[in-house]
Amino acid sequence: MGVTLSLKSLIRNIIFLLFLLTSGILVAQEKQIIDGREFYIHQVERGITLYSIAKQYNVKVADIQAENPFLEAGLQPGQTLKIPLDKVETVQEIKNDTIVPVGYKPHIVEEGETLYALSRIYSITVREILDKNPEVINGLKLGQTLLIPSNPAKQNSQRTSVVEVDTDKYIKHIVDSGETLYALARFYEVNADSIMKLNDGLPKGLQLGMKLIIPKIKPADVITVIEVMAGSDTIALNDSIAMKNVYKIALILPMYLDTNQVLDEIRNAYDKDEIFPKSKIALQFYQGALLAVDSMRKQGVSTKLYVFDTANDTDIVKGILNRSEMKEMNLIIGPLYRTNFLLASEFAKKNRISIVSPVPQSNKILLGNPYVSKVSASRIIQVEKLAEFVVKHHLDDNVFVFNNDEGRNIKFVEHFHKVVVRELDSLKNEQVDSVQEIYFTDINADKIKVLLDSNRNNVIVIPSNDQAFVSEFLTQLNLLANDYKIIVYGMDKWKNFENISTEYMHSLNVHITSPNMVNYYAPSENAFMKKFRSSYYTEPGIYGFSGFDVTYYYLGVMARYGGNFQAHLPEYQHQGITTSFNFYQTSIESGFENKSSHILKYEDYRLIEVE
Repeated sequence: MGVTLSLKSLIRNIIFLLFLLTSGILVAQEKQIIDGREFYIHQVERGITLYSIAKQYNVKVADIQAENPFLEAGLQPGQTLKIPLDKVETVQEIKNDTIVPVGYKPHIVEEGETLYALSRIYSITVREILDKNPEVINGLKLGQTLLIPSNPAKQNSQRTSVVEVDTDKYIKHIVDSGETLYALARFYEVNADSIMKLNDGLPKGLQLGMKLIIPKIKPADVITVIEVMAGSDTIALNDSIAMKNVYKIALILPMYLDTNQVLDEIRNAYDKDEIFPKSKIALQFYQGALLAVDSMRKQGVSTKLYVFDTANDTDIVKGILNRSEMKEMNLIIGPLYRTNFLLASEFAKKNRISIVSPVPQSNKILLGNPYVSKVSASRIIQVEKLAEFVVKHHLDDNVFVFNNDEGRNIKFVEHFHKVVVRELDSLKNEQVDSVQEIYFTDINADKIKVLLDSNRNNVIVIPSNDQAFVSEFLTQLNLLANDYKIIVYGMDKWKNFENISTEYMHSLNVHITSPNMVNYYAPSENAFMKKFRSSYYTEPGIYGFSGFDVTYYYLGVMARYGGNFQAHLPEYQHQGITTSFNFYQTSIESGFENKSSHILKYEDYRLIEVE
């Protein structure tokens, strides 16, 4: 059966905490007078750091060490510490004359501290800190005074929750002389951030004798497995389809579901439905993929979709790849980030599993791995598309290709010229030198003006993603727009340049090349948007469209060619809603790139497709 969930329901149903672990609770013991001085007597519990104890009593780590010289050998569970009362910071020492109400203790923010680290230190939730200190929702400031809830009854009730370190999941490590955090991360093959999260954030760094908890690489939890089976109401795609029982797809995306859970709990100053920005791409892609799976079900294709959250953590990715069912996949979609994708692509190559990058990536990910494919056309392919279009439509015009730095964009300028020559040669056209290559380091309208022709269209190609250069160039060109006919051709990334006036895009007749295009007025896009809205009660973004297109395409090619579908990608061309699929193999030992790209033009304050 098909699966449709609202965005809110999706988050509520599949969000779970991946790394928030229960910390030990520090509780003050009895007071004693020793050698005429008053001390707290503190019993050390498992998993607690010296820094945490110091924060609990508002004393310095050095003051505790001075009274307990045996700590040179490291903090050990069961030790009894003397905490000097005469070193405890008083309320009068707090900055800004902060009044500390009953039931609270003051905390002065130190360098490197975070809300999460403080919640671990004081054994409270982030929400409890924010409730009394709402101003810190936008971040902590050095020297800022916070009011921390201090509820002995609550602490005593929670003290029994302290658990032993699970040696199946974690390694106990005692810091030796000369060791660094990143050396330990490399030695144990884990992420340094993972070590920090498990050890109160290590705000003071590593200390000799400190006991650390190191995460073991373990199989990651699958968020959900969605099995969508074809039924009697399905329509066969065609007679040539090589049907299989169920196609297994692993969808590996940085959904940051743990962060979304925290946001849902603490961000009362925000819209309750707001999603952590970094996860929006993944969640939209996932939603689009679900709609594609259901659409293919109606055409006779059964799918088992395994969904994983990487949170952009290499340790989690390693855990996912260690799962036994991963070797049974027919296709892996993702991960999105380069480092994680390379880990997964090596696994895919070793196990002969097709893997696709659904977001823009360098063609380097394809080298030496015929099981990899990438959906978004590279910059070199986009430049080639521009060159072909310019030759086709501007043979009689005044054409320039510009660059700001010979070292940065030279290969794209050279490739543009190479393709122009190739296309002219194929047309038996003698205008081989019709495109002029110009390099600018200092841009101004006067320098550009001398190159322009008042009697012809001036076609200016700028194959650059340098926002500052492009912005300045278009600003200077706009000064000439009233006196000359100017047509500018640029790159896909220009769509996201916020400092370029839309008016310039229109006055300069800006065209860009792009791997995808959303035409909100086209029937296919309109139908998809209606389905997306009715399923998730929100509007689809570009990655919602992409999730549908990519999943639909690969399920189609799998259904047609079966297990060896990767080799048939060039044969299976398809027009998606926003993306065309036209693959070629970059070399005999390497992967496949989708070379489809569109030419878009700014018109009536929107982008329209011209080819």
